[in-house]
Amino acid sequence: MGRVAILLGLILGLQVVAGCEGSSEEPPPNILLITVDTLRADHTSLLEYERDTTPRLRAFFADGRVYDRAYATEANTSPSVMSILSGLHPQNHRVRLLFQKADPTIRLLPDYLGDVGYRTGAIVSNIVLTDEALGLGDRFDHFDDFVDEELDGWAAYERVGERTTNAALAWLSESGEQPDRDRPLFLWVHYIDPHGPYRPPKGTPANFEHDGFVPIEARRIQRAHRREGIQDALEFVDRYDEEIAYTDQQIGRLLDGFAEMGFADHAITLFTADHGETMMEFEKWFSHGYHVYEPILRVPLAIRGAGLEPARVSTPVSLAGLVPTLLELAEVETEETFDAASFAGDVEAEPVFGEATDGGGGGRQWRMMIRGDDKFVARIETNGRVSRRIRFPTNLEGRQSNPWLPNDPRGRALLSLIASDPDPAGMPADLERGVQLNAPKVAPGLDETTLERLRALGYVE
Repeated sequence: MGRVAILLGLILGLQVVAGCEGSSEEPPPNILLITVDTLRADHTSLLEYERDTTPRLRAFFADGRVYDRAYATEANTSPSVMSILSGLHPQNHRVRLLFQKADPTIRLLPDYLGDVGYRTGAIVSNIVLTDEALGLGDRFDHFDDFVDEELDGWAAYERVGERTTNAALAWLSESGEQPDRDRPLFLWVHYIDPHGPYRPPKGTPANFEHDGFVPIEARRIQRAHRREGIQDALEFVDRYDEEIAYTDQQIGRLLDGFAEMGFADHAITLFTADHGETMMEFEKWFSHGYHVYEPILRVPLAIRGAGLEPARVSTPVSLAGLVPTLLELAEVETEETFDAASFAGDVEAEPVFGEATDGGGGGRQWRMMIRGDDKFVARIETNGRVSRRIRFPTNLEGRQSNPWLPNDPRGRALLSLIASDPDPAGMPADLERGVQLNAPKVAPGLDETTLERLRALGYVE
């Protein structure tokens, strides 16, 4: 069991659910996991956003379980996705940087499912999730990570949603023709379209317009995300929402194909995001990765299938609970323990953790814990010292804050939970004591071509 899980058990009595018991006469369900890059929860129709950005998802999960307060474990793609696939917090799966390879001894969801006969496939669309970057290729029977393409003459170094869906449908079609068609199937599809720069492709199903005017403050926007000639920041919001609507359209195509090929007859479908995005609330606009603000770590989450009754869940949950949730619903038993409990059934309140490395701030890290309606935040320096403590209601973040008094006994216990980490300031131990990386949040030693591709997506300034 990870250090954080042990400490949680000692201090707060948290029980981490691992797997499930019992068996079913029904065949194992097919599992479809859909993740979207850079999708904040409150810009989806699942959570009653004023714009109908996700009509297909809203309709599909109308008879599913929708979670109002789901949180990523990290504000960057690679660490967050590793938590989604491992059920562990970043300090336990140990991926803290972009282009840092996953530890091959850490078991992932496709490993658990593959052991019980599942065919496993992954279609990813972000350069930081390629086999070269994260090393997940041999964890799946089929791993498609082609991301180097041009979009309207712009070198995107990603894969647009239509092609991502096409690749997923092609593998499903091929799987349906295999002699072992009766084997259950697990498919993970990761879309990147809402990630900046916001450039909705042709055929976007929505054309959003706004009222009002917010002047651009260029210093708050990453160079890669700036658009020449745009003076109104609300245009960025329009384009971001159009990217979401486009992704929803493509996810709808995937859901249709999944059903038409017969895979949805007995299936579990789970939809979420790796992290969110700021708009114009904080010091950095149209950004993520650097802080634990609600728009960055709060993500959409919905599940349908496996006899789940429709429900709206308001209790905070962690994406580190995704693996135990899917294993429980698929009735796959395991002796492993995880850093968060399953959220498949009645959700019991437990602390939810998240972190972010401020690459521009010398490698210091922000860590947060949510308990009920309170959010506790600590800033950790590269030498492990806690330099700042904040407590505030999650629904008032950025508008009202209260000091978190470290002399309070409960506050000291919470601080020990948040600050406990085998890697100083969240960086791998071999980069401790303030050693600077050659790019914010990126592992050292990358060639210039790869760094340029990361600059195109705003990962590197």
